[in-house]
Amino acid sequence: MFPWLFPYGLGGIGSESHKGKISSMTHKGHLLMYHDKRFQRDPHFPLVAFNHEQIKEGATGGYLLAEKQSFPVIADRLLNLNSDALSDIAKRMSNGERLKPQTPEEKACFQVIHDLDHVGRHVQGSITNKKYMRNEIWSLISFMGAPSWFITFSLAENRHPICLCFADTQERFSPTVHAPDECYQLIANNPVAGARFFILWLRLSLNMF
Repeated sequence: MFPWLFPYGLGGIGSESHKGKISSMTHKGHLLMYHDKRFQRDPHFPLVAFNHEQIKEGATGGYLLAEKQSFPVIADRLLNLNSDALSDIAKRMSNGERLKPQTPEEKACFQVIHDLDHVGRHVQGSITNKKYMRNEIWSLISFMGAPSWFITFSLAENRHPICLCFADTQERFSPTVHAPDECYQLIANNPVAGARFFILWLRLSLNMF
């Protein structure tokens, strides 16, 4: 899929040389930290790598949901789903109405939504995953109390020499003064550098307290 990144056909995701040795997530992390930063600067590889992990997590969630004994029930529910009832539910919910299923058709639709939530909770970045994280936050607030203050980080990546070093292709740290346009271009071409710098700054800030 990326012949310009793996010109010899070796070292790709899921290749025979890596099976059973490291996970695909660890492998992708190693590739994104490659010394010449070819994987970081590629406009498609980080997105495809993340989407690949989402697909795997979705397949795992679907496998856990549709176990052998429950598969016929789930399949029958999907095949006999009332599309008109589902459209009506979607329209009413989009208008902000709080629904409680009344008819058997509505109950079946809500059960399908519950099944999708069961699958989506395993997928990082999905709507259901975010919903569970919000529920966890509310639980922590209920247990520990509301936080008394907040910190919002708004970093100027294009002005910090460490972040510019992360974004540049130089393998040695040698701070140089870049033109403003060049700084913006370095950060725009390497989003991994911005993420690495944010994590570094967050860890340094947390160690201050």
